[in-house]
Amino acid sequence: MFDSSLLLIAARHPLRRFWQSARHFWQGPTARLAWGLIAALVVITVLQLLIQYRLNVWNRDFFNALEFRDGAEIWHQTHLLALFAALSIGLAVTAVWGRMTFQRSWRAWVSRHLIDSWLGGGHYLHIELGNGEHQNAEYRITEDARLATDAPIDLVVGLLAAVLTAGTFVVVLWHVGGALDATVLGVSFTIPGYLVVAAVAYAILTTGTLMIIGRHMIGVIESKNQAEAELKYALAHLRERATGRMSPSDVQGAASEVGSALSDVLRQWH
Repeated sequence: MFDSSLLLIAARHPLRRFWQSARHFWQGPTARLAWGLIAALVVITVLQLLIQYRLNVWNRDFFNALEFRDGAEIWHQTHLLALFAALSIGLAVTAVWGRMTFQRSWRAWVSRHLIDSWLGGGHYLHIELGNGEHQNAEYRITEDARLATDAPIDLVVGLLAAVLTAGTFVVVLWHVGGALDATVLGVSFTIPGYLVVAAVAYAILTTGTLMIIGRHMIGVIESKNQAEAELKYALAHLRERATGRMSPSDVQGAASEVGSALSDVLRQWH
């Protein structure tokens, strides 16, 4: 009999259960590919940051040349722009290739692992005896495996780029902005690096607001995906029953299940 306690553990600790299985992609035969892609993405992210920083310097030098009407310098900066644009485009394309290759490779490994677990020990037979989302194993192997491997990589790459960009340009912004002298209620004070302070305050305010407003969004999306999975399962179940001999009452019952699943999908979307 299929151990329902495993499903309970997976439901309570989905991230831990996922990571216990998916982390083995960084071990064994696929370790070289996984770590190589990580190293490539880190290097590409750093190079993109350097190009971005150099473009900011180029912007200053170009407009200085315009101000002083220095034709030779303008021509030189124009050549540099073409070089930086080519490098930026090349790095952007390479970054997309590396990220999607990583996602595709990890998804392939996770999918094979899930298929082996599904078929091993006759789990595919026992799993149908219970109710709930585990009935839709084919949906979980295809759609959930894709989402579970795409999102973490996008998050980590984006977080790395954001941290490196912040660390680089905070220093620039601190020196460019200087200090701000202000007086509030007769009290005078100075805010050093006020542009950095303003940027941090803005980020905290907007992020905090989004977290408060969207704090239930994860549960809503999960419920919607589950409802979609149940609808697919009901339709597949109807097709399987329709291929055999069905009485009118059976047809009506199966159609009722599909209608109920569709109503749940619409409710979750709403």
